[in-house]
Amino acid sequence: MTLPFFFRHSFSLSYTHSLYLVPVVEKFEAKRSAIHLREISTKKYGVAEFYNIPGTLHWEKGEVHIRDIRFTVPELLVTIGVTETQRLTWKDRVYPLYKMSKPGELLILQTRSISPARYLWQRAIN
Repeated sequence: MTLPFFFRHSFSLSYTHSLYLVPVVEKFEAKRSAIHLREISTKKYGVAEFYNIPGTLHWEKGEVHIRDIRFTVPELLVTIGVTETQRLTWKDRVYPLYKMSKPGELLILQTRSISPARYLWQRAIN
């Protein structure tokens, strides 16, 4: 799957945590040739401890959020689970990841550099 990220486009991955069995949302930002994890939110504090990622913890409306995360990768590897809860949300569109790969397979999310003209063209045809 290719999504036309241009400059600082954000997207999120949502899934059910395999150990705590609660929904988790990871918010990312695609920027140039890297993917930056910006925030993790869930309803259970144990999930935040499970990640063990440096960041700032906030409680809002019954959810714990880890913000100010400094985690950057050139590509994001997502193992497809069997629960059919994994989804990628980008620009108000939801992509069910379990329909793109079989359970146990890896889905690789990467950024691709595109010119501003190509980005505008892709926006116009979509």
